Parts: sequence; structure tokens; C-alpha cells
Amino acid sequence: MLQTLVLLALGMHYPCVSGFPVYDFDPSSLQEALKASVAKVNSQSLSPYLFQATRNSLKRPTAACRSTVQMSKGQVQDVWAHCRWASTSESNSSEEV
Repeated sequence: MLQTLVLLALGMHYPCVSGFPVYDFDPSSLQEALKASVAKVNSQSLSPYLFQATRNSLKRPTAACRSTVQMSKGQVQDVWAHCRWASTSESNSSEEV
């Protein structure tokens, strides 16, 4: 119990800082970074089609992506993207395929 109180007292001397850093970029730089990020993710796409027909279902490819854009003087220098691809079933009826 005493250790918990000591740790709590020590912890109260350091202010908690949470959240994301805020950068003051101009809107045109942010737009260029977003365009570069979207282009990189789209270049990794498994299929140009929105839906994929399988033997007995219709599936829509979905992805969770994380990208990083390196900027220098308002210009895009490099883009990295990592996507995890999955599929969600939209229909289980073979007549709709």
C-alpha cells in the first residue's frame, strides 16, 4: 500500500501529456500529402473492381491502411503505406451474382 502511495505521489509531479502532435501546415501541403497517400494505397489495391464474385457469394474487398508521407518544404518526398486486406460478404445468394 505504501509503494502505491509513493508511486502515485511521484506520478503527480509529472503532468500527463496525451494526444497527437499538432503541426501548422498550410492546406495545400496537407492536400498534396493526402493525394500522395491515397495514390499509394490505390496502387496496392488487389483488384480494380469494387465487388468480387466468388462461387456462392458476392464480396467487397476492404482494407485497413496506415500511411506515412515524408514532406520537405511543402513537397512530398516519400510515401509509405501498409494495408491489411480483408473481404466482407455482401450477399450469400448465388442468383444475385
